Amino acid sequence: DLDRFEKNILPETIKKEFGLNNGTKVIGTVGNLGHEKGHEYLLKAAKEIIEINKAIKFLIVGDGLLRKQIENMVINLGIQNNVIFTGYRKDVPELLSVMDIFVLPSIKEGLPMVLLEAMAARKPVIATRVGAIPKVIKNGDNGILIEPANAVKLKQAIVKLLLNKEMLQELAT
Repeated sequence: DLDRFEKNILPETIKKEFGLNNGTKVIGTVGNLGHEKGHEYLLKAAKEIIEINKAIKFLIVGDGLLRKQIENMVINLGIQNNVIFTGYRKDVPELLSVMDIFVLPSIKEGLPMVLLEAMAARKPVIATRVGAIPKVIKNGDNGILIEPANAVKLKQAIVKLLLNKEMLQELAT
């Protein structure tokens, strides 16, 4: 239902809820907090990105069996001031509206609906080359594909988009 993403969404409401400033860059992901979603790779990449730019926030939308373990990882990495856990939410279009980049770091996947939702919300997408994702994302054309379970490549892809506004805008259409 593309209408959910084309209606007049006011990202200011979500920004206010999570204490995000208008100039803050937000990298986000949406999904079950389970092993197959690869959150640990995103968090390892996040640590290095935050060391470069402390103003970046990472929005983790979803809940699951590994939530406590993932929250502990955030604390152990020392990035708790830059990572926001939203828990389970039904307002995905609104949450996507505040993201500058959508990341899907899965290590195992079919064809995730959230990938299609991020594209419908016109968000630049970085995803792993697993399952049916490469059938939807053409590397460099409508997103960036990386190998799964690779925090270094994930960091490089995120930084590449953050530093290249033109590419960021091209991938958002």
